[in-house]
Amino acid sequence: MSNCVSNLSKFLCEERVEWSFIPPRAPNHGGLWEAGVKAVKYHLRRVMGNLRFTYEEFLTILNQIEGVLNSRPLYPLSCDPGDFDSWSFPSWSSHHSHCGAKFN
Repeated sequence: MSNCVSNLSKFLCEERVEWSFIPPRAPNHGGLWEAGVKAVKYHLRRVMGNLRFTYEEFLTILNQIEGVLNSRPLYPLSCDPGDFDSWSFPSWSSHHSHCGAKFN
């Protein structure tokens, strides 16, 4: 694990990644990730309504929403009508491994 962390730290330094933190309780500073939170809340409200679910049912719903949101393309689709290839997170993560662990 420490080898993975040191490799990640080295990579982030080489790429000049800078961390910027938002103020507590200020989600409007979140930008793109806050749009993802908004999308999850929207789908939760549509699915749940006024119903109550068990913990397992709630996790199942969240997993399904996560699958829908992660299946969106990561970049704009091609203008070529014969090009059906699009990269979404599930297709990307199945081709890359992180410190020896492969996501499925």
